[in-house]
Amino acid sequence: MRGEYTNRSLFGGLRRLELSSTVGYAFVSSPFEYDKQHSGLTTQNSAQLTVPNVIIPGLDWISRGEFSREVQGGFAYDQLAARTGLLFRHGNHSIAPSLNFIHVFLVDLYQAGLADVIGKGGAAAGITHDCPRHCTLTYPEIRYTYDGRDNAIEPTQGFYFSASFQQTLKPGTFSYFRINPEIRAYAPATKYAVFALRAEYGGLFTETAEATSPFTQRFFFGGQNEQRGYSPLRQGPKIGACDQGQASCPYARVGVPIGGKYAVLFSAELRIHADFILNHLGIVPFVDASRVQNTRNVLDGGLEFAPGIGLRYITAFGPIRVDFGWLANPKNVIIPADGTVVLKDTTVSAFCSKKDPTCIYEARWAVHVTLGEAF
Repeated sequence: MRGEYTNRSLFGGLRRLELSSTVGYAFVSSPFEYDKQHSGLTTQNSAQLTVPNVIIPGLDWISRGEFSREVQGGFAYDQLAARTGLLFRHGNHSIAPSLNFIHVFLVDLYQAGLADVIGKGGAAAGITHDCPRHCTLTYPEIRYTYDGRDNAIEPTQGFYFSASFQQTLKPGTFSYFRINPEIRAYAPATKYAVFALRAEYGGLFTETAEATSPFTQRFFFGGQNEQRGYSPLRQGPKIGACDQGQASCPYARVGVPIGGKYAVLFSAELRIHADFILNHLGIVPFVDASRVQNTRNVLDGGLEFAPGIGLRYITAFGPIRVDFGWLANPKNVIIPADGTVVLKDTTVSAFCSKKDPTCIYEARWAVHVTLGEAF
C-alpha cells in the first residue's frame, strides 16, 4: 500500500517537497506456511526536498531523509538514511554527486543457529557480521546517466547508460569502493516487436580480500527484474543454519542468501505486440544470463542461463507483467561447515532429492508477477 504527497511550490518558487510511504506485510517464508513471530510489517518512507536551478539553470539541490523496515527469511533490520547532493541535467545527460549517511539498527537474526554461523562468517557474512545490532555507513557517491530512449516506460528504440561509484568515509563500520555500470539498448525488430538488450556489472572492492562488506551494498540477483530463473535474492553465495529448535546439525537445513561482492548480468528480450490475438497483449520470450560470487573473476565457472516466456497486458501506467523463467544450467552452491553449528559441508542444488540430508533443494524455475518492464 503506497501513499504520496507532493507540494510543487514550497514557500513559493519551484521548491518541491515529496513525501512517500509504502507499507506491506512480509510472510516468512510464504503466505501459505509462515512464521507468525518473525513475519511482519515492512515499510519504506521518505521525505525529499528539491531546490531547482541552484547557481546555474539545470542544477538542482536535493536533500532526502529515509526510514525503512526490511524483513527477509532469516533476518530483519531497520534503517535510517540521510542524503544530500546535486543533480545537473543537460540534454540526455545527467550527473549526480551526493553524500550519504546510513544507520542500520535493530538487526534481528532469528533462524536457529544462524547468528552463530554469521558470527564465524567473516567477509562473507557482510553487515550481519560486523553489525550484530547496529552499525553506520558513510559514503559519497557519483552517478552519471545518459538516457537516449524514446520513452522511459515503454521504450521502442534508443540507448541508456548509467554508472555509479561509491567510496566509504569515516564515520563508518566498513571501507570499500563500489562500481555499478549498466547499459541498455532498444531497437524495432519488426513492425510488431522490439528487441531489448541489457548488460550490468557490479563490483565491491574491499581493502583486503578478508575485509567485511556491508550487506545492504552487496549484489543480490534473482526476482522479476534481474535473473528471472531464481526467486528474489536467491542467486549466489549462501550461509547455512539448522531447523528451528536445533543448536547444531550435521548438514545445514536452511540456505540463507548473503549476496556477492561481484556480479554480472546479461538479458535479452523480444517484446512482441500481439494485438492480433488480444488488444493490449504482449508476448515476450527472454533469456537472462548472470553470476553472483565473492571472487573477482565473476565469470569463473560460467554464467547461469535462464530462458523464459512472459505475458504483458499494456496499460497507461505500464505493462502488467507475468514472467516464467527456467534455469538451463543451475550451478551448485557449497555452504561450508563452520565446525560448531553446521558440522559438514552442505550443497545447495537443483539436482538433489528433497529427502537428501546432505543437500538443500533449490528450485530451477520461478514465476514473477509485477508491474513494469524488467528494464
